[in-house]
Amino acid sequence: MRIENQGDGIVHVALSPEGEWARSSAPHALLIVDHDPSGAIIGFTFAGPLARTALAEGVPAALEQAVSDELLAGVTVHDEATPLFERDAIDALRRAVEDAIERLVVTG
Repeated sequence: MRIENQGDGIVHVALSPEGEWARSSAPHALLIVDHDPSGAIIGFTFAGPLARTALAEGVPAALEQAVSDELLAGVTVHDEATPLFERDAIDALRRAVEDAIERLVVTG
């Protein structure tokens, strides 16, 4: 896993830095998710307050904040047909992050 502060309130997290990008989705107004050809999540990008939380408190904390009432109350989506967030997609992203973190743990 690689976390990159791209500045200006943008943080990119590469779960699979060597992954082959095929498409992106936007399951949250402040989050873009990258997928490989099979649909697996290979990375994602936080914006604004989620980016700041990811840097200060970690990626899991930012994902928790993404669905908090406090954050959602302050975010406006200009297209009424677009949901503020998709819970299933955020849950899948949470699982992908947990899997990536487990792979980082070194046992001895």
